[in-house]
Amino acid sequence: MRFLAAFLASLAALALLYLALIRLVDPRGEFGSGRFPVVELDARAEKMRLFEAYLATGTPEGLVLGSSRAMKLSPRRLEAVTGRRFFNFAVDNARAEDDLAIYRWVVRRQGVAVKVLVIGLDVEALHPEDRPEPGLARNEALLQALGHVRGCGTICRSVRCDCRCGAYTFGSACAPGGTAADR
Repeated sequence: MRFLAAFLASLAALALLYLALIRLVDPRGEFGSGRFPVVELDARAEKMRLFEAYLATGTPEGLVLGSSRAMKLSPRRLEAVTGRRFFNFAVDNARAEDDLAIYRWVVRRQGVAVKVLVIGLDVEALHPEDRPEPGLARNEALLQALGHVRGCGTICRSVRCDCRCGAYTFGSACAPGGTAADR
């Protein structure tokens, strides 16, 4: 019995030490300690940089959107099949909001006329209870492309909301206080 008590006490101490270490290091930036750099890649910002560099070498006519599963689609293979230049803009954990924001950023902000659009749509991308991916919520350029204006409410869960200030948010109900002055 003494062995079991010592074992359980050691296990609890190690678990608490592990949790304290995770909280201190905060590798994904979830606790806001800021003592160490976040090791999580911001795929949305990285793909935006890659797209701008790719755009400098020529205009793509095809675009691949979706989650990490769509990352497996080879732009060269699609180019061989369609005869059009492709860019794979799939990002990790993409939701429908991500696809819409990226598409609008490519077409409206970068001026690309997309002729072929391939969307790798996961069931999870349409789940109404999921929160938006934090990478999208932190990306000001994609939020602007989506039509979200800071100060017009919080990021909610669906892009169907049209606040009183005329900006899209991610919610079925706009947060109170959005006005034309928020634009």
